[in-house]
Amino acid sequence: MKMFASRTFGLIISVYLAVVISSYSYYAWNISWSRVKAHHGQSSPYSVCKSRQPSVSAPHQNIWGGLADKEAADIIDLLHQHSTGLNLTTEDRDGSWDNRILHLELLAPNKSDVLPFINKNTTKPPPRYARATLMFGATPNSFLQDYVIGPLPITNNTQVRPLQFLYNNAGKGKVAVDFADRSEVLQFAKDVGLSVADITKLLWDGVQRCRQINQIKSGTRI
Repeated sequence: MKMFASRTFGLIISVYLAVVISSYSYYAWNISWSRVKAHHGQSSPYSVCKSRQPSVSAPHQNIWGGLADKEAADIIDLLHQHSTGLNLTTEDRDGSWDNRILHLELLAPNKSDVLPFINKNTTKPPPRYARATLMFGATPNSFLQDYVIGPLPITNNTQVRPLQFLYNNAGKGKVAVDFADRSEVLQFAKDVGLSVADITKLLWDGVQRCRQINQIKSGTRI
């Protein structure tokens, strides 16, 4: 009987608290919405935000915008041409011991070229150039090197040359790669791991290990 009375009292308290909290929440929301209506002169909560957003226009062309898809595709085609002398292998055929493109992005324009355009001393934006990081693996001493391609878009005046003015070290944008066949080593490790997968599972899975041992003892598995 005492337990029933205790549960009944607890239920009454819970219902009372729920009613109080709900009433307070509705009261607080009603006051907040009244203030919103007074400020905006609106009668519906769905008409406060305007459906048409304000339009803006930049004072200058975005000269830092990334490469467009067509720009990137044209640059890749240019880099793979024999006339560049880079001897690049296409992505679907390249390996660790091939020359290939690792990275391609817009080369940010120089400050000296940007300021005249930003300060409206000229209406001509600075020329666009691309920066490509190439991996030269088809050589006994593999290395990475940055190249600059431009001006863009690709025309007869576009040049491909090593990017050196950004660097002050002796390599001038060239970095030696002592471990060029990393992907082959990883593939070898994967193949070895797969070849001993059953042994690994036997060692790590206690239940499976006991089951295999019992099978071996019973002569059902050699």
